[in-house]
Amino acid sequence: MTNIKGKRQSERSRKQIKEALQKLLRSKSYGEISVGEIVEQADVGRSTFYRHFKSKADVMVDLHGDMFAKIFEELHSPEDWLAGHSAKIICKMFDTHLNSQATKTSIAGNIGADLDYIMRGVVSLLGKSIQTGLEKTFANTSSSVPFPVTASSIAGIYGMTFMTWKGTFPEISGEELADHVQRLIGAVIRESVAE
Repeated sequence: MTNIKGKRQSERSRKQIKEALQKLLRSKSYGEISVGEIVEQADVGRSTFYRHFKSKADVMVDLHGDMFAKIFEELHSPEDWLAGHSAKIICKMFDTHLNSQATKTSIAGNIGADLDYIMRGVVSLLGKSIQTGLEKTFANTSSSVPFPVTASSIAGIYGMTFMTWKGTFPEISGEELADHVQRLIGAVIRESVAE
């Protein structure tokens, strides 16, 4: 019984910390936020923060994992993955990124020294979410390219697009960019599952 109560408290603390960072990101860039501000916003102690996360970069990575799980569980059929336009939830992700106060410049400019660590973590989680979705959706399909390779390639497309979007194609809307990326991803998946 004590373990269950402790686990629930642990999950609650992790959630509070992640929600605190999300809230702070609405008004500040990532680089302007300190661990002290996160623990104050989350109403937890510093020791609680460090029991669950090594750094604010780990919180940022974990936030993305939650988001990816929601996004890719909504893609159920081969048609969802291969559509010529992006799913509404992916368009929303692109639009949210475009309109975020914290991303008025490129992600690289906002994150600073944590960029490499966060990008590796985010792209890894993204790849795992995509792989799980592909394996579930195309379970009865033979693959000419292993799903881990396909998923990693798709994650790389997303990662580089988000990282460079603001500076490279600022005139493209979130929905337009999501649709361009979806067409690329559809081509990668079609090639992967081609017989």
